Amino acid sequence: MKRYLPWFLKTALCLAVIMTAVLAWHLVTDKNSMVSADGLFIPVGLAGEYRINGGLWLPLNKDTVFNMKELQTFRFRGHLSSDIEKNMLIMLRIIDLEVHISQNGQKIYSFGEREKRHPLFRSPGNLWDSFPSPGITKEDEIGIELRNVYSDEYMPAVRYFLDSIHYGSDEGLWRMEIGRHGFSFIIGMIMLILGLLELIAAFELAMLWQPLAVRCLYGGGFSVSCGIWFAIQYSFISLIIPYPALIGTIDIISFYFLGLFFTLYIGTFLRGRRKRAAQLSSAFVLCLTLAVLSAELLGIRDAYDEPELLVLAVILAMLVSLAALWRECKSCGGGRLLWVFYTTLPVGAGIVIDMLRYMDGGNENTLWLGVGVFIYAVAQWSFTIWQFKGNAEASVREEQMKNELAQSRIAIMLSQIQPHFLYNALATIKSLCAKDPLSARNAVDVFAKYLRGNMDSLNENRLISLESELRHVENYLYIEKLRFGERIKVDYNLQANGFMLPALTIQPMVENAVQYGIGRKPEGGTISISTFEDSAGFAVEVGDDGIGFDPEAPNSGGRSHVGIENTRSRLKFMCGGSLEIRSVLGAGTKAIIHIPKEVEKNESSRSRR
Repeated sequence: MKRYLPWFLKTALCLAVIMTAVLAWHLVTDKNSMVSADGLFIPVGLAGEYRINGGLWLPLNKDTVFNMKELQTFRFRGHLSSDIEKNMLIMLRIIDLEVHISQNGQKIYSFGEREKRHPLFRSPGNLWDSFPSPGITKEDEIGIELRNVYSDEYMPAVRYFLDSIHYGSDEGLWRMEIGRHGFSFIIGMIMLILGLLELIAAFELAMLWQPLAVRCLYGGGFSVSCGIWFAIQYSFISLIIPYPALIGTIDIISFYFLGLFFTLYIGTFLRGRRKRAAQLSSAFVLCLTLAVLSAELLGIRDAYDEPELLVLAVILAMLVSLAALWRECKSCGGGRLLWVFYTTLPVGAGIVIDMLRYMDGGNENTLWLGVGVFIYAVAQWSFTIWQFKGNAEASVREEQMKNELAQSRIAIMLSQIQPHFLYNALATIKSLCAKDPLSARNAVDVFAKYLRGNMDSLNENRLISLESELRHVENYLYIEKLRFGERIKVDYNLQANGFMLPALTIQPMVENAVQYGIGRKPEGGTISISTFEDSAGFAVEVGDDGIGFDPEAPNSGGRSHVGIENTRSRLKFMCGGSLEIRSVLGAGTKAIIHIPKEVEKNESSRSRR
């Protein structure tokens, strides 16, 4: 019962959350769920005729299509389909148009005159605007003059304007727009908040010098850009932020940043030529972004008036990065990279589909991007939480390893300073006191240095140089040579130097060679200490021509397992190194220590910090 209860609580909680979300979805999406705005927001039609650029007057109907390829002036005259009481709000959906409205020849409304626009932004805005009715009847002649500021055939702004004339209260407008775009706005805000949290996490990781910080930074920038671009539904956002030039510019620039962070984020998973392809894509999008910003700041062209070619270029750069990620997945056999590819693919596909729909027919609905962003958000944050969990567990393991390392240092120190070694060393020094006082004094100095080296290893948290370790070895051999005399010979072959390794790495191997190798041969032998360098790292070989041992035997020739195992574990933990013991019975033993080259870079950066 105790074992299954926690599992039941977690499962039931997840089920309750999912059921709540499903219930909320049903209650929101049903057509009868929302309070009706009838009577608060009433559409008005215009019956009459129109002409373009002073041409012939033509009859106006619902199916009339207006050509927007050139800058033109559209004039309409006719009668509204219903009366509008005085001071009742008349609401208009304006998309990049200069608007003038008159009643019986008397001007009652103007919007978007050139002198009232921002000097760095040509468009008067993409927004809802309103004005109080002066009191209009169905018999009044209404004149409307519209001028487009951009020549864009994919933006049916005039048709939108005529179909969106309403009167009533702004409450009705709010209800309608919340029903249309409230969900998109909320999803965009959630993405924005999650992206900001990810950026904060990236900053904290950067303070800790974690390599994950860069990927987290790009992922957070991508989420923020997605959130902004997705949240900007012009007909809704204009009710909240009364800065049309700012909204238009941020909308377009966020798309460029979206493409930039998308390619940068994918590039963190790539290598070699594929990484360079993603970096070139990022550089290309960044150059486009700088060019667009510079053009607007210099008053040459505003960002909102972007050519279709630039949009397609950003989309192409994103597709190049996705293709590079796919090739990386194929070369690495999938795994985690395949998971990254499938979570970013819906966003890229959604952007492409929605932008093509927008350029083709002026459709501002970003449904497919919403689906892609939702998939990405869920997957990305699941991945981020998983990574943070892994980092937390790694921190716990690292703390445990530090404690174990401290204990192992004590064990190493105790294993290296064996009672028989202390007794033999002191006995040798005692005999020298009578025969050769000067040598005895030197021996005491060297013995003190040896003991200090062992004690210092208890507090040494970093790697030490090869030269420092060899000095400790020489102190040990000096004392042993006082006992064994010419029976111990040492041969150095140092082809590589200047690298770092854990303290007390070579000395235990040399001690084993003396105690269990050449020390058990009546005629003694030679200890060889060699260093080499290869493409992977550095190698230290400690060999002897002693009696050797059978590696498969239970006692392994009586060699000190404590010293060997502690040395092996410290090598792995402190620098990712390894220790290999090879021996042939009757021929000798060789200990091979390998130090990877990566440890040099890590140690250098650690010393700089």
